[in-house]
Amino acid sequence: EDKSLVETFAEHIGSAISINREAKKLRLSEDKYRSHFESTQDGVLITGPDGRYTSANNAAAVILGYDSPEEIEGLSAVDFYANPEQRDEHYRKLLETGYATDFEHVIKRKDGSLRTVSANVTLHKSDDGGILRSEVFFRDITERQRMENQLRESETLYRELTEKSIDVIYRVDLEGRLLYVSQAITEVAGYSQEEVRGKHFIGFIPEDKKPEISRALQD
Repeated sequence: EDKSLVETFAEHIGSAISINREAKKLRLSEDKYRSHFESTQDGVLITGPDGRYTSANNAAAVILGYDSPEEIEGLSAVDFYANPEQRDEHYRKLLETGYATDFEHVIKRKDGSLRTVSANVTLHKSDDGGILRSEVFFRDITERQRMENQLRESETLYRELTEKSIDVIYRVDLEGRLLYVSQAITEVAGYSQEEVRGKHFIGFIPEDKKPEISRALQD
């Protein structure tokens, strides 16, 4: 009987130790999540079942133009989407698949200014299909888009200028293959742009000039 009591007591002690260990692991996991939540440069928003934000990090406040994350709590996506059609598209996809990846849309900040963001969203549901919460990770890509647009415009302008030039303008890769040749190649040599693209440029150099060109390349 005493042995049974000791064994029972030991079992309780062992169980308490196990619970304590699991609780410690949970706290460490939560601390790690909280640290990432606060330190990441991506905006993070957590919503409840009603779609309103229950938590936001500092980066989210900065991107959305708020002084603190607490100001965002209680708001919803309706308060930020500049285009209702984008919001509806986003919501439909989220309900269908449970997630949205690299979803680009325009947001309206607190001061009314517009920014473009890219968001990854995960929807969490209960076993009966009810919405529990969603996690939104997003970043401001306004400047990246502006630079990409400028690059496209520069490339378009460059192409227009080269196509109108009477001189042959070309671009080659490191192995000497022609990546681009202007339209003037047709007037000068009788080749179409398609005929020369991808071929080595040395094949279009006059025979008497090839040694000179080869020496220049070696130097």
